Amino acid sequence: MKLSRFFILLLVFITSAQNLSAEELRLSDISAGVGVGFGSEFTMLGETLLDSPLVGSLEFQVPMLFKKKFKLEPELGLAYASLSTPGENPAFILFRLGLGGYYVIFKERLAFCLGLRIGINYAKQKEGGVSKTDFDVGPALGVEYFLGEQFSIGALLQLKYIYSGEMGDQSHAMHLLGTQAGVYLRFYFAAAAKKGKRPEAESEKTPVKPQPAEKQSGRLQAEASAKASKPAPAVKKPSGPPVLKCPEDTVEVGAPPPDGYDCYCQEKTETGALGAKQGPYKSWYENGQLASEGGYQNGQRHGSWIFYHSNGQKRLEAGYNQGQKAGTWTHWSREGKKTKEVQH
Repeated sequence: MKLSRFFILLLVFITSAQNLSAEELRLSDISAGVGVGFGSEFTMLGETLLDSPLVGSLEFQVPMLFKKKFKLEPELGLAYASLSTPGENPAFILFRLGLGGYYVIFKERLAFCLGLRIGINYAKQKEGGVSKTDFDVGPALGVEYFLGEQFSIGALLQLKYIYSGEMGDQSHAMHLLGTQAGVYLRFYFAAAAKKGKRPEAESEKTPVKPQPAEKQSGRLQAEASAKASKPAPAVKKPSGPPVLKCPEDTVEVGAPPPDGYDCYCQEKTETGALGAKQGPYKSWYENGQLASEGGYQNGQRHGSWIFYHSNGQKRLEAGYNQGQKAGTWTHWSREGKKTKEVQH
């Protein structure tokens, strides 16, 4: 594959990725994973371009992402090299051990990486048993698009200086200039944000369709009859002061961090058991930042709801009518920029 094809591939990838729908990534402070990629390298020796010196370069990586700002990426590679020189065509098997360090800029699901890659290559000639060791270092530019919270696809370009060690009849080392390009797939083990109950979001619950009054009445009677035969469970009340202004005949349930993730009001039935959610609702991120606030009516979302990014910026302003989406839904980016409006 020629180098120009990698440039075209990278350009098409960036353009198409920017047009995909973007949602906030819930990455933990430290996300580690594994990756696999295919690369090709072209090396310039004086005025001669070595013809496809690396063919079928296979790389295995261990990406480690820190707070969505920095990335370290140890790598192990295996490649086949064929040098086209006058009168001979030596072939080599190469083993590579490398490390990349990058500064990462996230734009929603797209991550741009700028940094440095270094590596040590051990090359052994297939025939003759001659071997050598090379060292390379150089700046690298990459882009990574997260298909989800754990999977990503990316591309990388690098310009590097190569110190090529002595080999066979070659009595001196060579100083070369090379370029490398590759495409990669990565899977992050710790990408799904923190463990525990996640704050409510507009996409996490499917609205419950309203049922006919006679069906609801029959179901409620059956539930009341079943509950009447059992002792009412104890109502767990927050230990601190009330967080919500709950309606009459309801009780506040839950607690904000660090004791919980959300607070809501539930009806008290005649038997003393808790019924449907009724009244205001709030949820928080683990860091204490408000995640959402809204209200319930007869156990379903109703009225105006507001959802926030983990940095405090408004993410979505939405409306519900008895659990169904209603009105204008307005979306904002993490930077506070309005991204779209959808009418329901």
